[in-house]
Amino acid sequence: MAPILPTFFVVGAAKAGTTSLWRYLAAHPGIHMSLIKEPNYFAKDIDTGAFSAEYKNQLVRDYRPWVNGKAFQPAHIAHVSDLNDYAGLFADARHGYPIGECSASYLFSRAAAEEIAATIKNPRIVILLRDPKDRAFSQYLMDSRVGCATGTFLEEVRRDFNAIRKEWGTSRLYIENGMYFAQVKRYLDVFGPAQIRVWLYEDIKQDLRGFVRGVYAFVGARQDFEPDLRQRHNGAVLPRFHRLNSWMFRCGLKGGWDRIIPPILLKGVKRLFYKRNSLRLGQAEREELLPFFREDIGKLQVLIGRDLSGWLI
Repeated sequence: MAPILPTFFVVGAAKAGTTSLWRYLAAHPGIHMSLIKEPNYFAKDIDTGAFSAEYKNQLVRDYRPWVNGKAFQPAHIAHVSDLNDYAGLFADARHGYPIGECSASYLFSRAAAEEIAATIKNPRIVILLRDPKDRAFSQYLMDSRVGCATGTFLEEVRRDFNAIRKEWGTSRLYIENGMYFAQVKRYLDVFGPAQIRVWLYEDIKQDLRGFVRGVYAFVGARQDFEPDLRQRHNGAVLPRFHRLNSWMFRCGLKGGWDRIIPPILLKGVKRLFYKRNSLRLGQAEREELLPFFREDIGKLQVLIGRDLSGWLI
């Protein structure tokens, strides 16, 4: 019997709303989503052996419980390398239902589009895009939360931009992840526009309900299901104790919180350890980043037929 594999993919961009969308898709009774949000199976060009310690500490290293159907809680990210293991993430999907996963690396990956096309017949591709300056800042806030960014936003961007090795999981790619034109064009060239829908972060902010219904319809699910749209997903918080946070993360202690601390206490511990983010991207920072993206934004708006002039300020 042929393995059950996805019928649609949310391919990125990173920090453009993919985690929230994954939860809205997973909540739909007529959609089966991988419990590992980002299996990354089709990003065959990613060198997992070169991953930084910071990135490794974010991974589910033993993903067999999810593959074997013995894990019932979601996990964020793994790098599944075997097709049978990958298919195990979807083994419980009902026949005829939309099946999906949300690996943000697929948009950046130079191999993923062709790998998906070689394995899956006529998949639907969902692409989320965000002003690349805001996307980079959101990523910086996440990096600060997990302890792998301790400088200011511009310090971290400059350091990463000048890094010698620029790969997924090795450097942070604050600029490169936001160079969308070539990434989106790669998918259009492989699949054609009929199989692809591009949504902007502004679409999510302006009409969340309409956005979710649009995605449901595109992947082949009923639009009349109403997920809980009130809850924030993946909201930015910052550590109260930066050095302690960084040390705990580098030692791998942060990833074990859910296993060590009872659920009844976990939220309280996190409230003590983190505070709501009060940082905002300033105009001076926007002006420094814009030259990196200006030409790419101009080409992208022609490619996708959307007015992106708001990204040019």
